[in-house]
Amino acid sequence: IEAKREQWIAESLASLEASAAEQAESLSGMPNEATPLNIVQGAFTLTDAAASEDGVLLGAIGELSLRRACTDIATLADAVGPGQPSVSVNLSSSELADRRAVDRVRAALELAQVSPESLIVEITEDVIVDDAVQEVITEIRDLGVGLAVDDFGTGNSSLRQLGSYSADVLKIDRSFVEFIADDQRARAITGAVVALAVDLGLDAVAEGVEDEAQAQLLARMGCGFGQGWHFARPMPF
Repeated sequence: IEAKREQWIAESLASLEASAAEQAESLSGMPNEATPLNIVQGAFTLTDAAASEDGVLLGAIGELSLRRACTDIATLADAVGPGQPSVSVNLSSSELADRRAVDRVRAALELAQVSPESLIVEITEDVIVDDAVQEVITEIRDLGVGLAVDDFGTGNSSLRQLGSYSADVLKIDRSFVEFIADDQRARAITGAVVALAVDLGLDAVAEGVEDEAQAQLLARMGCGFGQGWHFARPMPF
């Protein structure tokens, strides 16, 4: 893959208390006339073969994403001074099924000379229930890298499996957040997930926050962080 063709997108994660960006999520793709990038609320997609988790291209993009994320951590640290900026990057089930994923994460950290604690690997609930990747995830965690469970509430994981991974972050799927201002059931479910995260000692992140009303409700529930267009749209960098 030619790095110069890669387009990188950062989506910020904001403190609901301070309404200030504290982390960034790195997304990537390779746009051209045949496969344009589409950025909409909740999705960053590349059409055709590049979107397939079974394709070789996704694995190569994933490795580049890891390297770029670690490089950006170093750049952010130089720019902001004291403090520990962090960047999260998604790893798919197919990437984590490859035992070389541990070496790739380690190599990216060593190449950029950044602390493992500043990198957060995001996985989905479907990855949690995949026995083939459990050992790989554990080894990545042993490097000191953070772990976030993405799109929580939409997959097939059990609470026992959630606890077994010692995650650091629980990201609440936007399908719940979307209706919390008008739907009592949505508020109850979201509040319960936030309480679960707090009780487990995890950072709760609400995805798809679109307006101030949602942000205020989430803050009152005890949700620490939000991600969505209310704070900032995904930005090329």
